[in-house]
Amino acid sequence: MKTAIIGCGNHGMVIKDIIGYLGNLELIGFLDDNKNLWGKNVDGLKVLGNLSLENKNRFDLEAVVLGIGDNKIRASFYNLAKFLELYLPSIIHPSAIISKNTKLGEGVVIMPGVIINTGTTIGNNVCLNTGVQLDHDNYIEDHVHIYPRAVLTGCVKVGKYSYIGANASIRDHVNVGSYTFIGLGSVVTKNIPDNVIVYGNPAKIINRKT
Repeated sequence: MKTAIIGCGNHGMVIKDIIGYLGNLELIGFLDDNKNLWGKNVDGLKVLGNLSLENKNRFDLEAVVLGIGDNKIRASFYNLAKFLELYLPSIIHPSAIISKNTKLGEGVVIMPGVIINTGTTIGNNVCLNTGVQLDHDNYIEDHVHIYPRAVLTGCVKVGKYSYIGANASIRDHVNVGSYTFIGLGSVVTKNIPDNVIVYGNPAKIINRKT
């Protein structure tokens, strides 16, 4: 299946590295909106152009993988890929440990060392970064990014478009709202509403997003 990675920055290169372990996709190049990169090689892979119907047809493109960390930008490309009727495979590093009772959406990226226990649901276009641990019965909505080494204990819910910072910990049965940012190393012991930035141990609201 002819596949391109959207985004040729550092995140995209990590995605490229994971795909190299899998061997089930024919990786033909990067797609990026930066015209200065078109035709150039990045990490040994050519930048073909941007994501468009023209390039889909030109390269007989069948699938794309989203190599973008920013949730809103990644979601916009996810929606464009769906409009173009491109397949969005989930990319899972072989070192990840995932329960057979996990439900995965499409376009999910799971990086090295991730652990997901039974009963967990992962929505569409979610990125679980290096070493993330999700215990049983978590529910992660669409377009979420969980950064390295974050730990979510049992029955945690994370709303759409939220970020969980590196090394953050979330207590069991806590709900994190949508469009919310949990800061680096924070310890979350209570429910967090939508559209806020929280930080600290215990985590407290330090700002509201507009």
